[in-house]
Amino acid sequence: MNFSNLRVAISISLLFSVLSCGKQADAPPSAATTAQPAAPTEAAPTAPATAATPAAQAPPALASAEGELPGLRVELQELKRTAGDTLTLKLVFANTGQKDVVLDAFGAQEVYSIGGIHLIDIEGKKKYFVASDADGKCLCSRDLGRVNPGARVSLWAKFPAPPADVQKISVVVPHFAPIEEIPIDG
Repeated sequence: MNFSNLRVAISISLLFSVLSCGKQADAPPSAATTAQPAAPTEAAPTAPATAATPAAQAPPALASAEGELPGLRVELQELKRTAGDTLTLKLVFANTGQKDVVLDAFGAQEVYSIGGIHLIDIEGKKKYFVASDADGKCLCSRDLGRVNPGARVSLWAKFPAPPADVQKISVVVPHFAPIEEIPIDG
């Protein structure tokens, strides 16, 4: 992809956000307009409802980072080696702001998924992307939607496991500061 296509895609995505600000759109933006990475917007395109849990039920986080949008925080709950040579990442998006936030594009080709999250082994100089199924769909939370003020949404993603001697890894969630040196359980 060249930069002019990226600029057009982001401009279209931003234009949609500006036009729909404060209004509910009839349908989610098409993949052609938001397939490129774009910051989560406060505009409210129609999106699938996302189950949220009250703050009182949240287990303690391994680490957290504030997002580019005020009031949006990501909390890493677990990074664990699982059967089949994979890692499972469990995380929570918490909306501590006063407005709904739509989880729509986190650097993934699939809109409304977290498939753009990746892991970085700094010492091994290797990047790990979310695993995909035979149809190219991410093995991760999909069909994300709106997160109401005060709500928390639990999500997950599967990655290929790094070698057994890698005990810590950095987690990069698009639109958040990198979260470094997260211990791998198992």
